[in-house]
Parts: sequence; structure tokens; C-alpha cells
Amino acid sequence: MMHEIETLLEADQNPERALELAVYVQHQRPDDGKANFLLARAMVFNGQYQQAIKFAQRAVDVLPHSAEATYLAGRLYLDHKLYEHAAPLLRNAVQTMPQSGVIHWAMADFHAELLNGEQAISHYETAINLLLGTPQYDDVKFDYGKCLEFVGRRVEADKVFSELQQSAKLGEAATERRAMSGLHGLESKIAGQLKLQIENDQKQNQQSNAHVLLAMGNMFEKNQQYDQAFEHWRKARKISRGGKVHLNKNSAKSIKQFYSPGLLHKCKEWGHTSKLPLFIVGMPRSGTTLTEQIMSSHSRVAGVGELGRMALGGRLFTARNNMAGHEKQIILKAQADDLKLLGEEYLKLLDCIVDRPHDYVVDKTPTHFEVMGYIHLCFPNAKFINCQRHPADSFISSYQNGLSQFHSYAYDQLDYANAFLAKEDIMRHWKSIFPNQIFDLKYEDMVTDPRGTVQKMLAFIGLEWEEGCMNFFQNTRAVRTISKSQVKQDVYSSSQGRWKNYERHLKPLFEVLGKAGFKYQDPLVSC
Repeated sequence: MMHEIETLLEADQNPERALELAVYVQHQRPDDGKANFLLARAMVFNGQYQQAIKFAQRAVDVLPHSAEATYLAGRLYLDHKLYEHAAPLLRNAVQTMPQSGVIHWAMADFHAELLNGEQAISHYETAINLLLGTPQYDDVKFDYGKCLEFVGRRVEADKVFSELQQSAKLGEAATERRAMSGLHGLESKIAGQLKLQIENDQKQNQQSNAHVLLAMGNMFEKNQQYDQAFEHWRKARKISRGGKVHLNKNSAKSIKQFYSPGLLHKCKEWGHTSKLPLFIVGMPRSGTTLTEQIMSSHSRVAGVGELGRMALGGRLFTARNNMAGHEKQIILKAQADDLKLLGEEYLKLLDCIVDRPHDYVVDKTPTHFEVMGYIHLCFPNAKFINCQRHPADSFISSYQNGLSQFHSYAYDQLDYANAFLAKEDIMRHWKSIFPNQIFDLKYEDMVTDPRGTVQKMLAFIGLEWEEGCMNFFQNTRAVRTISKSQVKQDVYSSSQGRWKNYERHLKPLFEVLGKAGFKYQDPLVSC
């Protein structure tokens, strides 16, 4: 029966039948390594990724020298951002089966996720060579191109995507990637391809791909045709809109009610005492990536990019304790060292992925401002850098780029304005409870006085001045965010006040924020 399961999986036929057989076999042989491995594989084929982890790990426990089982478990852990579990498994798999292209691909993805750009590129190049002529070739090459972008090698990345434009599967995505790179203008061949694609969609009464419209809009902006740029972005966002916007007045109210001043003060003595983690928060496109690059250029600071682990932990913590009398329950758990254990888990993750001596580790997950109460419970001594930027500038930058549905408030001016106000409300709440652990960093100050602003930020953390912080653009770490091209060059001011090019289109945004007390001057001030 195991052979039949393998045949079905290898042929990629009838995955439901393969899963049915694999469940039966594993039930009959719960301690058999191969039975657990096949069940995990069948679950992956059927999209049951989270459920597959348990059986993949059980297969590794029984068959520790199996490269296939080790790789599968490592890949699943990586896809769920469980880096501390993925790391030893993937490293072992590479050593055991060095000629496996998919294992090198997974190892490359691991390093890319953790911003180890050069290591990622090395594994991607090995994987590409090993997977030449296979169905996975175009996919791994596309990831390689993205990684080249992340480390600032944009011209090389553009060449990779140019080669992929002939791919039946990834051709359009490669064209869009080239268009978004900023290397090509309205007179380029790529612009012509995008225009043709948009025209074809219109003739067929289909909605044009949002990414194509965004890319075309960015080309118009590069050509200083701002009205045309905004109109393309508007059409793209009209397609993308839909679904629930999670950041608003009601979500801010719920966060403040759950993490009351009384709860945070009462639990302060039971959290982990470590001062190691440092958190950078802010709205998307508010300078969080720039700040993280500057901080991680200090010899005593290591950067890990956007881990998101505390954001996930905070959401789970709130969901599990969302009940009447939750404060009493949390306090009882804190007294039993639950908060210290949560903090210890996060520190173990940092120890696993940071490969140089450090006194601080910077986690730049912008949405951590929503879970700062949870972070403060776990690490009452941790400090936060709150990145701020003129909301019209951060809106335009968010509006024109491919932010995920999690940031769907950026697809509409009214939604964005309300999300911005919610963020400000949440931050006022945290500042009322632990004000001495929050440093407000204004993007405009960073642009006009970078040296003085960085000196103040370092002093807040307790770090001495280092000239290397001003040479952050020489940092060899990868950057996974939209800001990747900007942070590979010195501080510049061209992005300050960009909203003025679109002022005639931003009346809805101005009205909502104006009613809340914001005056649109330079710099932005609040009443």
C-alpha cells in the first residue's frame, strides 16, 4: 500500500486517494517513520500544511538520517516561520543530500527570510544549476531574482526577470517585477507590454490585473505625470479592495480595553528581565526599514528583519484570554512564570538566527504597535522606536505599492485615514503606561538632520555613537520590504512632501485627518 501511495504522489494524480490511503496506513503503523512521512507528504499535496507538521516531525524522530524526511519537516517549519525548528533540519538535509536542488532552494529561502542575502544567493545559484530542466526551474530562478533585488543588485535581478519573461507560468509576473524596479521608463519595451495587457483586458471587459496597473502608475510617476499615475493606482486599488479592514477605531478600542494600565503594571515584575530585544514599529512606509538598517549597522546591534513572531504571539494571546475576568487569569498565569516562558521562547529564536555577538537585536515588524501590550508583558524592559511620517506621504507610498491584504486599509483614503488615527490612539495608550520606553522617530527629522537624529536614538537605547550608522547603505544584509532600493543609498529628501504632487486627489484623506486635528504643514503638526 505504501508503494501505491508513493506512485499516486509522484504522478501527482488523485491526491485525495493518496491521503485516504496514507491516513489508513499511518493509523495501522503509528510509529513507522515512512508511514508518517508519506502521510505528511499526502497532506502537503492536499494543502493541509499545518496538520502535516506533526507527522513530518514524527518521521524525523524515527528516521533521523533520512534527508527526505528532514527536508520535508524543515520546509514546513520554514513556511510557518518557525525558524528555530527549521534551521537544524535544513542544515542537516543539505549535508546529507548536497545534490538535491529542492533542499538548496529551501536553504536559500531560509537565509532570504532572515536577510542573510549573500548566503541565500549562494544556495539559489546551486539550486538553479541542480534544477535545470525540471518543472521547478522557473520558480527557483524567480526567487533568485527577488533575492538579487533584496541585496541591491537590481541590474542583475532585471536580467533574471528578463529571461523569465518567456516563461508560460511566470512571464507576466516577471514583466511586472521589471516594471516595478524603477529601471524602466514610459518609452521602454516593458511599458508597451503593460499598456497592451491593460488594453486587452479592457477589450475583453475584464478587470486589469492590479499589479499591472500599479506598475504602470509608477512609470507615470517617474515621468512626473502625476495625475495619470494616481489614476492607475486608483483603478488598481478599486480591484484590490474588499474584505474586512482590521485596523480601525473599534480595533483600537479593543486593544486598549484588553491591555489596561492596571494589567500591565500588575504583571511587570513577572515578565522576562532581558533588555536584548528592541522593536521598531510604525505604519507601513514610515521609515521602519531605514531605521532598522541604521540600527543594525551598529557593532553592538544585530538585525533580524520582520520576524512577526511577537505579532502572532500577541494575537494568539489575546484570543486565548478574551473572556470575562481576563486580567485575573493573566495575572495568575504570570505568577506561574507563563510570561517569562513566552519571553524565553522568543529569545531562543533570536539565539538561533543571529550569528554574531550582540547586545541588542532589532525586530522590525511595523504592526508590532498593535501588540506592544503583549510585548511589554513578556519583556517589561524592552524599548520601542516608533516611526512617524506625514500621513499623506506614507499613504501615497503605501497606495502605489503591492501591500498585502493585511494592509487593505491602504487601498482607500478613508480607510487609511481611520487606520492612521487608530494607530495614533493605540500609541497614546502605550505612552500613558510606559512612556520612558518609547522613542518617537520622525521621518522628516531623519531626512533633515540624520546625524543628530541617529545620535538621539542611540542615546535613548544606551548605545555610544558609531560612524558606521551613517554608512548604513553599505550594510550587506538583504532587505525584503518595498524600501529595498531606498535603503541601499544614503539618506535623501526626495520622498519628503511627495504628497504635494497629488494634493488635488487627496481631499478625502485631508478631511478625515483634518477633523481629527491634523494640520497639513511642513512638518506635520497636530492641534
